[in-house]
Amino acid sequence: MKRLLTLFAAALLAAACGNVATEPEDKSPDGTGGYSASKPCGDANKCPTGQFCYNGLCALGCNSNGDCAADQYCDTEWSRLCQNKVVKSCPDTPCPEAQTCVQSLCTAKEQPKQTCNPDSFNDGCAENAFCIEEDENQDPQCMTFSACGEDGTCPAGLFGALCNENLITNKARVCLPGLCKEAGNCPANWVCVKMTSTDPVGFCSNGGLSSMCTKPEECVSPFICQQPMPGMAGVCAPDDGF
Repeated sequence: MKRLLTLFAAALLAAACGNVATEPEDKSPDGTGGYSASKPCGDANKCPTGQFCYNGLCALGCNSNGDCAADQYCDTEWSRLCQNKVVKSCPDTPCPEAQTCVQSLCTAKEQPKQTCNPDSFNDGCAENAFCIEEDENQDPQCMTFSACGEDGTCPAGLFGALCNENLITNKARVCLPGLCKEAGNCPANWVCVKMTSTDPVGFCSNGGLSSMCTKPEECVSPFICQQPMPGMAGVCAPDDGF
């Protein structure tokens, strides 16, 4: 995930120079055919007519909020699907059976199997997904992200999150884990650390080992903030360095 955060920073610097509210009805309770809500939707588990696959779940297509449930809104800007008015964090709120909890956000258990490039935002993934290499011993994969709430907020959860509103232009209005504009986007007692004082977006930091920092008080004891140069973000590290 650190690599993903670095890519977010690179994209933002260059620019400067899911979930659905309810789990759909299982149309195949006996598992003999048709759509099954217990499995991620996709080519092998197609959504019922009038619904479309988003982040592992089937969502209703819409043209206005009137087409959606009371706790949903119609995302007319990107997906044209009914999305949660309020995005909840996991594991406090368990994910539907077809999803799993990653960085306090629900994402499809089975991600698209496709070649993607984790070093570019022209990564080959869908608008609501990013190419992530979580393990050096595994191939990178496209990972979907939850749509933002109707008011543009995302849950802080355990790691913090920020809505992609006019930040990464070729990606949808989704929650970006670990990013922040202010401390309010992060968990309680965390700080929002920006690479430089002019950056519009930073990273949520808890002050632990290898966490980002810009000043000593942003690191917890016994770590200090080691910066490459004054005015730039560094990392929290022991007094004797790494």
